[in-house]
Amino acid sequence: MDKNAVIREESDNLGNVIKHLVDFDAQQRALISSAVTGREERRRELEAERGKINEEYMAQAQKELESLAESESIRAETEVKAVKSAARKNIAELDKTAAEKSEFWVEEIYRRTLSGE
Repeated sequence: MDKNAVIREESDNLGNVIKHLVDFDAQQRALISSAVTGREERRRELEAERGKINEEYMAQAQKELESLAESESIRAETEVKAVKSAARKNIAELDKTAAEKSEFWVEEIYRRTLSGE
C-alpha cells in the first residue's frame, strides 16, 4: 500500500473521529439545553403551584377566622346578657333590701346621732 494512501486513510479516520466527537458534543449540548429549559419550566410550574397552595391555605384560614370571630361574638353576647341579667337581679335584690330595711337604717342613724356614737 502506498504511504500516501495510508496517510489519507488515517486522515479520513481521524476526520471521522473528529466529526463523531463534534456531533456527540452537539447532541450533549442540546440535551443539556433541553434539561436546563425543562428545569426552569418545572421551577416556574412549582412556583405557580406553591402560590396556588398558599392562596388556598390563606382562603381556608380566612374562612376559619371568620367562623371563629362569629362564634366568639355569639359567646361574648351571651356572656354580656348573663352579666346584665345578674346585675339586674342584684340591683333588684338591693332595692328590695333597701325598701325593707330603710326604716331600720333611718332609726339606727337617728339613734346613733343622738347617742353620739
